Amino acid sequence: MKRILKVQGMKCEGCSEAIEKALEKFDEIDVVTADFASGHVDIESKEEFDLEKAKKAIEDLGYEVEDYEGVE
Repeated sequence: MKRILKVQGMKCEGCSEAIEKALEKFDEIDVVTADFASGHVDIESKEEFDLEKAKKAIEDLGYEVEDYEGVE
């Protein structure tokens, strides 16, 4: 399963790394790729995960999750 989140407020590589580290703590999430230039956070998982908890983890860092752009 892959989900793509649109995130506001990422301005540098450090922002991307902070989001990746926060989401890598979730056991259910296999791969996280945050790209500050596009504002996308790609999340890949073999199993279902709590998207609201992932969104809250990003928001707790000070970013805003605008929407969920894709679900596979």
